[in-house]
Amino acid sequence: MLEIKNLCKSYGKKEVIKNISLKVEKGETVSLLGSNGCGKSTTFKMLACITACDHGQILFNGEEIDYRLVAYLPEQRSLFTDCTVYEQLKLIADLNRLDNAESKINRQMDYFKIREYHDHKIGILSKGNQQKVALAACLLKESELILLDEPFTGLDSSNVDIFMRAIKALKYHKKTVLLSSHLYQPVNSLCDRYLYLVNGKIKYDITKKELFADSRRVLEVEESVCLNGVGILTNYVIGNRKRYIVDSELSAILLISKLDCEYTYRKLIFEDMLYLN
Repeated sequence: MLEIKNLCKSYGKKEVIKNISLKVEKGETVSLLGSNGCGKSTTFKMLACITACDHGQILFNGEEIDYRLVAYLPEQRSLFTDCTVYEQLKLIADLNRLDNAESKINRQMDYFKIREYHDHKIGILSKGNQQKVALAACLLKESELILLDEPFTGLDSSNVDIFMRAIKALKYHKKTVLLSSHLYQPVNSLCDRYLYLVNGKIKYDITKKELFADSRRVLEVEESVCLNGVGILTNYVIGNRKRYIVDSELSAILLISKLDCEYTYRKLIFEDMLYLN
């Protein structure tokens, strides 16, 4: 279990993390969400033992966190662009004194479909392939705690699918995963729990089960359609679609009965929560 107690961090006079406390159970996959500058990357760096906290404590399985227990994928890829793909992975394996290093390197190259770039310099690879090398290097350690800061950056849809399968495999093997992302679609399907930071504090801490049990509903129509009726809490526009959040299934059914256009109807997802307050 990961336990964070009263964590604080400032840079000069700017408070970045303000007294955060939380527990993450073994095997949980948790998303750490929020706008730029809210403290996500700083939190990851403290968990990875790269940045020291000013106050507070980070425990993993009851003991002070140790960088050797953590695998970390930073938002800015920490790759040696003059190295080949193999040299980068071998360096990580050697630094961590991994047993069966060659087998682990080969497995990661096959899984992320980068074997064809074995002898290619990282600097000439596409951003997507560089990101796959970065995640392969991160997962070489087979750590119990994995931190993924914006793992989907620079990926096309097929590579997003590869990363999602990799994270699902981590879930299957009961690894504890924290990830941040600006893309809500993969996060919604992967995560058991959502943390949302605002100005260095946790505004939301909600599980997928809690969302599933929420009685509020979402009715989605074309942006030009305007709905009026009892039970509408708010609405917001994504693309050319307008989403109405209503207080109950009954309210949604009453609204639907008045519609003469196409619509979709569903339960709440985490993205909807951001528009409620």
